[in-house]
Amino acid sequence: MNKRLERISRHLKNLVLKEKRKSPYLGVRAVAALLKEKYKVDISKSAVHSILSSQGIKEKKGRKQSLLMYRKQEIEILGLLLLRCIDSEVGLFEHIAGELGVYFAKVEQNLLRKIIMLVSFSSFCKEDPRKKCFLRTAGFYTFPSRKIDYFSKRIRDCKPAINLQGLRKNLNLVSTVKFYFENNDVGYCDGRFSTFWDSPCYMRDFFAPIRVVKRKINWMLKNKVVMVNYTKSFDYLSPLILRFANGLISGLKKIELLTEKEEVLEELRFTPFKPDFFFGYYPKILSKGIVLIGKQPRFKKLSWLGEDIFYVSLLTKFLQPKEKQGVTFNNVLIAPKKKFLPFWGLVTNKKQGIEPFLKQYLLYWPYMEKSFSQEMEIMEKFYSTKLEKKDLSEFIPQTIVFEEKEDFARIGEILASIFNQRIGEIELKSTKGKLILGKDFCKIMIRSFPAQIKKKFNDACLYLDEKRAFLV
Repeated sequence: MNKRLERISRHLKNLVLKEKRKSPYLGVRAVAALLKEKYKVDISKSAVHSILSSQGIKEKKGRKQSLLMYRKQEIEILGLLLLRCIDSEVGLFEHIAGELGVYFAKVEQNLLRKIIMLVSFSSFCKEDPRKKCFLRTAGFYTFPSRKIDYFSKRIRDCKPAINLQGLRKNLNLVSTVKFYFENNDVGYCDGRFSTFWDSPCYMRDFFAPIRVVKRKINWMLKNKVVMVNYTKSFDYLSPLILRFANGLISGLKKIELLTEKEEVLEELRFTPFKPDFFFGYYPKILSKGIVLIGKQPRFKKLSWLGEDIFYVSLLTKFLQPKEKQGVTFNNVLIAPKKKFLPFWGLVTNKKQGIEPFLKQYLLYWPYMEKSFSQEMEIMEKFYSTKLEKKDLSEFIPQTIVFEEKEDFARIGEILASIFNQRIGEIELKSTKGKLILGKDFCKIMIRSFPAQIKKKFNDACLYLDEKRAFLV
């Protein structure tokens, strides 16, 4: 017997085989990740491979069906995936699955959530749930007929009433993220982490739902880094950004999320620490007082969102007109080609290991140069292009009563209403297109959608199955 297998407990072997039988399209890496998430068990992919091989289960090389299930052909009603994306800032499926869990004690939570998606979207479109488009949208490869029958019977028998009151807070808009530093100074950026402000932000175009804001902050706290899209520094690096950087260098001790009226929505406390930072800037306007230190290294290639870009990291002194010494930071310049002039720059105190953070920055703000010019126009026009003040939480009822599986169409209606208000009114039930999956992102390709809808969707920073979603 393989020595590796001898060291693995029978219980762990059974867990691996159990999950593989339930989801035969999962590869060894996905099975290992599932065990860690579901059972809090750490196991290497090579150990998973050994267990499966010992049972005669051989893995085919290449991408598994969990990815191919979306890509084999054009997907009908691809707009339903957009509703799943909008749910990443609402949390409706997660909430309802959690509330219904007491009625389905034997059904694993993730499977219950998928069943609710399948039933909700097929009822919303008034079509047969066995159609491939609904299965793919809910993440199924085959139709789980017995589970759906059991689900429908339990709903008819129990007629559960689900309270949605707690969900409304997920759609509260954050106007400002307020940072408290160890040097007793404070700093401000808007809810979208677009730019810096010298006081709380009041332009609604820069607000964001609290769930979206907290997703970014949690990632930043986990990785001990603070990222802001750009600084409005013209000519020289502004005193505002230098003050913010000095605050972070002294240490970050607390973050507050503020409403439009400067009320505290949520306070995030943690052990004070000194984070790294990445602040973007537009090289065409921040062009003075920049002195490169040492010899310029070669540009490195980075493949991202299906395209190649080039970046170089330079130790740089940023001078102030009234200060002879200035400050020294790392300066990351991004160019479309090696011999082209940089179109974007990042100021950071991080010296090494920049590429993973650069990728994450591009996940949040992939069209930085374009969005910068558009947002400068918004600031110039002030309130003329502001978002409507309708409260998104109004679209979420206090309770939903489920008596038949057809009642789950209400979930699709709620998400469609929020999508129409947040992104724009568009037909979602009859859209065809393709889905391209990357490691950390996905591209939803719908040619018929206008550019303005795509821009608003991409600006919203939405996710599909923990992958940053882009509408192209």
